[in-house]
Amino acid sequence: MRNYTLLYGLIFFVFYCSSGEHHHGNEAEHHMHSKTVDELSKVFDDPERETWQKPKEVISLIYKNSKVKNPSDLRVADLGAGSGYFTMRFLDENSKVIALDINEKFLEVIKKKSETHPQKKNLELRKTEPNTVNLKKKEVDVIITVNVYHHIENRIEYLKDLKNGLKDNGTFYLIDFKDGDLPVGPPQKIKLQTKTIEEELIKAGFKVQIDSQLLPYQNIFISSNK
Repeated sequence: MRNYTLLYGLIFFVFYCSSGEHHHGNEAEHHMHSKTVDELSKVFDDPERETWQKPKEVISLIYKNSKVKNPSDLRVADLGAGSGYFTMRFLDENSKVIALDINEKFLEVIKKKSETHPQKKNLELRKTEPNTVNLKKKEVDVIITVNVYHHIENRIEYLKDLKNGLKDNGTFYLIDFKDGDLPVGPPQKIKLQTKTIEEELIKAGFKVQIDSQLLPYQNIFISSNK
């Protein structure tokens, strides 16, 4: 397996490159400024990532838990979408997807990928900002964010804004790295503790369950909009 410490550093670029928020990001900055968007996309979309990210299993879990039983009726927001790793997979299932990212160049990457997709009509590209998710009130059934949360500043307020974008029966899936030293992801000193993430989600008004079994290196915080 390749060294995915680089992948972690580059994921910082996806969501906060132009925000001015560089806490925990000095090492990541070195990598992100030496790579083009095309090069970054190749890292994000590396097939080897599937061995530990398990996107099919994650999406199956989301559909299984959803109160919207038909995938084509599900409206999903992919927060920090990057090169569209999860966005395109939801599109494959005929769900309606809003790809949210702070970097317009990545939104262009997703747009290019979707041009020949049979369900491209179901995709919306939307630029987000450091302090707002940029969703309308009760706009989506599901929000997913992967390997991004530990870079967000003012997290409680951000989560409250995010919660506002979920429908009453909506669910937020926050996927981030487990505690301890792992073969992939950031060093322990940079990561947020599992307990901290759970406490912040609760403070923002979510009811939280944690799936620590599905993915080898990441927890899935399943947060309902109670």
